[in-house]
Amino acid sequence: MKITNLQFTGTWESKFGLLYQYDATLDDGRTGRVNCKTKDAWKVGDEVEVQVTEGNYGTSFKLSRPQMESKSQSSPEVQKRIDASWAIGQAIQYAICQEFSFHDDKELALTARKMLDLRNSLLQ
Repeated sequence: MKITNLQFTGTWESKFGLLYQYDATLDDGRTGRVNCKTKDAWKVGDEVEVQVTEGNYGTSFKLSRPQMESKSQSSPEVQKRIDASWAIGQAIQYAICQEFSFHDDKELALTARKMLDLRNSLLQ
């Protein structure tokens, strides 16, 4: 779904702060009010997902950006770095829970490797 027309109609103070209000038209012909926290959140031509609400003030749209599926997998090197970062974080959390600290980086790395091995064994 795309925005085909967007007219700024003013601002108003809500319990969430200042909101910018627009009248929007979608490519299927529906029209409704859109409230945004930032002035330039949406523009004509934007691809959107919409939730429609009918209320005391007419039709309101809650717009969101479509969820895109990732077409590319992380490279093996990037995934290795992601895994290492996760494992180090888990090892540190483990140490905090057990109320001990690592004597050196080697001990931290060994515990992180154990966390990765444990996770990987559970995934198989």
